[in-house]
Amino acid sequence: MEMIDEFIRVPAPPATLEELSRIKADLEDVRRSRDIRKLGALYNRYHQTVMTVFSNETLRWIHDLLYHQTARVWLQFLPEMDLDRELDLMRDELEQTIDAMQQPTGHALAEVRTTHMRLLLGRFNDHVYGTHGSPSPTNI
Repeated sequence: MEMIDEFIRVPAPPATLEELSRIKADLEDVRRSRDIRKLGALYNRYHQTVMTVFSNETLRWIHDLLYHQTARVWLQFLPEMDLDRELDLMRDELEQTIDAMQQPTGHALAEVRTTHMRLLLGRFNDHVYGTHGSPSPTNI
């Protein structure tokens, strides 16, 4: 048993995996409608679903705080970002989360969450500073 298994309950219950699958299906509706508010609502559902496997109250609080801080910025940037890329990344994150939640330890889920947080922060950086690392006048 790894220490992370003291904080995350996996494999996840079938209801959790089913909800993640429904979110993935609903993502395709957003792809067709291009409704970024619905995409934001899907991310909220995803976040709430992931939180159900956290057994440690402190971890749940930290994860929730980090989510709300980054989601707020993401929603502000989203109208100017590549929506298809964001949808593809969410689909990938959902698929990886479903796979990770079926594993016998929480390590895979922690890796998925860490990887996608890094990707998100990288997209924020690219949005604000452009591809050359200096502020872009249109992104300030």
